[in-house]
Amino acid sequence: MTAGGCTLGGILQGFNIGKTCAFQTIQHFFDAVILSRIGAIHFPETLRELQVAADAYFARSSFHPYYYGCIGALDGLAVRIKLPESSETEFPLSFHARKGFCALNCQAISDAHDKCISLSVKTAGSTHDSTAWSVADDHKKWKHRIVDPRTHRVFWISLDEAYAATQNQVPPWPGTGLMSRAPFKDSFNYLLSGGSRSGIERLFGQVYQRWGILWRPILFPLHRVPIVVTALFQLHNYLKDLNDTNLPAIGTGLGARQSGELRRAVN
Repeated sequence: MTAGGCTLGGILQGFNIGKTCAFQTIQHFFDAVILSRIGAIHFPETLRELQVAADAYFARSSFHPYYYGCIGALDGLAVRIKLPESSETEFPLSFHARKGFCALNCQAISDAHDKCISLSVKTAGSTHDSTAWSVADDHKKWKHRIVDPRTHRVFWISLDEAYAATQNQVPPWPGTGLMSRAPFKDSFNYLLSGGSRSGIERLFGQVYQRWGILWRPILFPLHRVPIVVTALFQLHNYLKDLNDTNLPAIGTGLGARQSGELRRAVN
């Protein structure tokens, strides 16, 4: 169910167990992953951690030295869920995302190695990405401008146009037709997209491709969904640490629709 996209009905029939037993077993597994801290999601906070993250990103990207300082890329993912019960939340319909399905807004930051270094699953699917990021715990840590004493440049994260630009948050220049109106802005957007933004797309792509439970609405109670999502990202980090590149092929078997569904899920 977690990796292969098997339905709950398939699990019940295959293992000849009841629905309650299946849910409890899967919940215990996700709880164990969280408690074990394998693949722990850690946002760099110390100067040394920020330098290591920026050095790795710069080494992987095609950035000019002027752009040094990026430690990761941020974006939102709409994680499918069932429509919450009125007993679970005061506003069930707020979870209906603009993508056309019920979801939780998942905010994640990827590092140079396509690992998740920040994760927040706190808001309903209809929440704007910038608002969802503003309530994330790591956003509070990232409010202050930090300068690398080696280069005298600010550490920053790369975002898309849904987020506000600050001293340490860098989205692309807005607008269309920049090639003719403002070529320098178009060039900057091109470098930002290819040099830093692609990392978060790879992270979401690998997580979505690896964990079939994301291909359909998650059927757990609403308060359990953030635990499930966090465990999936931790397991992804753990497998990246093991250098595991064994991802299921896209377009075959149970995951035949996952590529198109991922495009719909990324905010």
